Amino acid sequence: MTNSMIEERKTYLLKACFNLLNKQLQSYYVLNLLSETINYDDAECDGNCLMEDIASILWEENPSIENEEVLDDITIKYEI
Repeated sequence: MTNSMIEERKTYLLKACFNLLNKQLQSYYVLNLLSETINYDDAECDGNCLMEDIASILWEENPSIENEEVLDDITIKYEI
C-alpha cells in the first residue's frame, strides 16, 4: 500500500470506529463493542473485525513486528 492509500484507510477505519462508539452513545445500555456490528467495506463487521483491520494498518506502518504483537500490544494497553 502507498502512503496515501494507508492514510485513506486510516481515515475510513477512524470513521468506522466513530460509528461504533456513537452506537454506544445512543444506547441506554452498555454494549459489548467487540461484538456489536457496523457496516463498512460493504459488509457487516463487528468490533473485533474492526480491531483486526486497525492492527493490520498498524502492521503496514511497522512491518518489523508481527501482526499478533500489534494486537497483543493494543489489548494490553487498552484492557479494561
